[in-house]
Amino acid sequence: MPGDRDGGHPFAWAGCDDEASACARVATTADAAGVPTASAGTAIVDALRTLGSGRVALYATYYQPDWREAWRQIVEKCGFDVVVCRNMADEGTAGPVADGDDGWDMGPELMRVAVERAAIHRDEFDALVVTGAGCRTSSSIEDLESLAGDPVVGAATALFRAVARLAGLELRPDSLGRLTEAALP
Repeated sequence: MPGDRDGGHPFAWAGCDDEASACARVATTADAAGVPTASAGTAIVDALRTLGSGRVALYATYYQPDWREAWRQIVEKCGFDVVVCRNMADEGTAGPVADGDDGWDMGPELMRVAVERAAIHRDEFDALVVTGAGCRTSSSIEDLESLAGDPVVGAATALFRAVARLAGLELRPDSLGRLTEAALP
């Protein structure tokens, strides 16, 4: 899979060819640790299914082109139609990332600009996935979803939901945007 040499995709998916293998890796990690375990990569897929999404846009923030394409392939293997797959360089939000660069500062203003740029394609998708280790969407999820016009699933947002479910914690209404409402029984 493109990107395996350098990573570029969530831990659960590294070297896995299918969703079952990625889920098995998370389960193996949980068994080894002796505690329930969640992975952002599998949590994102679960979040998209919870939302009933079919056509998704992937905004892979600082991912290099091979990482971005690896992430697209993963999401497509899970049965989603990836209609847009871009990064910050593609959208003109930031220049290309050099090998070894840790990415950009993913502060609230850069996240807002990123979602505004991705929202240009809003007629093509029913959920926007924003990934990247420094990408924090939870504190501004309502604003980001308003800009996008559809649910926004951040890596951290999906992971927060997964951890809350594992711990049996109730989510505060709207704390994770539309994902919170979709997750209610």
